[in-house]
Amino acid sequence: DLVFLDVQMPGFDGMEALKRAGPYHLPSVIFVTAHDKYAVRAFELHALDYVLKPVNARRFQHALDRAKAELSDENSRTSTQQKLVGMMYAGETTDAAAPAAADSARRSPYISRIAVKDHQRYVILKVSDVDWIQSAANYVEIHSGGRCLLLRSTLTALEEQLDPASFLRVHRTSIVNVDRVAEILPSEQGDSMVRLNDGTCLRLSRKYRDSVLARMYPGSSRDR
Repeated sequence: DLVFLDVQMPGFDGMEALKRAGPYHLPSVIFVTAHDKYAVRAFELHALDYVLKPVNARRFQHALDRAKAELSDENSRTSTQQKLVGMMYAGETTDAAAPAAADSARRSPYISRIAVKDHQRYVILKVSDVDWIQSAANYVEIHSGGRCLLLRSTLTALEEQLDPASFLRVHRTSIVNVDRVAEILPSEQGDSMVRLNDGTCLRLSRKYRDSVLARMYPGSSRDR
């Protein structure tokens, strides 16, 4: 549940350790550092706790108490995990050979990865691996490769963090990754259905129909 993680370690640093572990399990983290004031400042700004070496017993206990409080409050823990993921991948780009693409990635206001709950653990999921998303009371269900993962958020709040070039709202309860859409079909109820590559069918409500068709099939509004 909790890891005291040194910032500087032989071979690779603490952030690299988290990146390697993250796809399988992202624990709550208290960072440990000897004198790196810049790292400490970054952790403070992202509401992540830390202790300085040599470790002071009182400061250690304070950090531990704070971590316990976070682990007992799911909202707080989820928020901290998202901030941690954001810091880990800030400014990341997949094309190091293209400076313009790198600059664009740094300026992007949209998330590229997200910490989601998988049973009693948190894992890091690439947003590009998400197939579709559905609201579920105080959570959203994130469907990816046959898995259904829970995130404590509203659909609207998550939608604001997703790149609209890649994700479309098709219903008040669902969002789809446009790369997963196979076809749009009429339904007997007068609305339409969005069929994904894996066979999943989602309702396309009239409210979002025109914007979805215009995005998926440019010029369709003029043809109707």
